[in-house]
Amino acid sequence: MDINKILTADFLDIVFDGRNKEYGAYDLRKTYNQRIKVGMIGMLGLTIILSLGAILSNSIKKQQAEVVAVDLSLENVQEEKRPEPPPPPPPKQEPPKVEVTKFAPPYRDWETDRKSTRLNSSHLKLSRMPSSA
Repeated sequence: MDINKILTADFLDIVFDGRNKEYGAYDLRKTYNQRIKVGMIGMLGLTIILSLGAILSNSIKKQQAEVVAVDLSLENVQEEKRPEPPPPPPPKQEPPKVEVTKFAPPYRDWETDRKSTRLNSSHLKLSRMPSSA
C-alpha cells in the first residue's frame, strides 16, 4: 500500500492489505457496528413491547365474580358408627438365649513371626516365598 493511501485508509484496510478479503472476516469486521446497532435496537424494541403488554394487561379491569354467602344450618345429623379397630397383635417373644463360649486368641510367637523389612530379613528364621512367585 502506498504511503499516501495509508494515511487516508481505514484500519481494516491496513490489516487486510495483501490478504484474502473475500474469506468473510473482512466483511464481518466491516459491518460489526451496524450489526451491534441492529441487535441493540431489536432488544430495546422487544423490551418496550413486553413492558407495554404487561402494563396494559394489568390496567384492564377484569370482571369480578360475585361471591354469595349463604348461611346453612345442619339438622338431624347422624354420625356413622365406625367399627372398632382390631386389637393390636401380641408382642413377639424373644427367642431363648443360647450360651456362647468365647475362645482365646491363638498364641503367636512375636520373635519369629514378626514382619520384616527387606533390609533386615537376613536374620529371620522364616521361610519366604521366592520373589518370582
